[in-house]
Amino acid sequence: MKKYLLLLVFFSLLVGCSGSKETEQTTDQKEQKKEEVYVFDDENQTPPKVNEATTEEPKNTVVINEETPVQNEYLYFVQVGAYSTREKAEKFIKENQKKITNKMDIQYDQAKGFYIVQLSPYTTKEEAQSVRDELWKIKAFKDAWIREDIK
Repeated sequence: MKKYLLLLVFFSLLVGCSGSKETEQTTDQKEQKKEEVYVFDDENQTPPKVNEATTEEPKNTVVINEETPVQNEYLYFVQVGAYSTREKAEKFIKENQKKITNKMDIQYDQAKGFYIVQLSPYTTKEEAQSVRDELWKIKAFKDAWIREDIK
């Protein structure tokens, strides 16, 4: 009787330990899958400060046309797509460039590993919002959104 009881306890411990390892592995696999998902950043999110030790943030000059330099901290991009390969991004541009007058460009986002399709930069958020709102009327651009970059 003691043998059966000890055997039962040993078997329970063996099964319980292997189950926790499987659960641990499954949790790790779920976390890895979560990391593979690309989530667009909130357009209202403020970018981190470059150097918090400085008391005054420098203003950068952005030249929109060669005649008029504009003082601005940010550039606003209307992003219309993010693709895993350059070929897919080029295909999107080829299929949709004729639908709009704005020129679309491809930039590689090394941090996220995506090829970003975006319109040329705007110096004001209002201008970018206006362009984005017009793009929303076209089915191919219904997911367009605004991205801020410090420049």
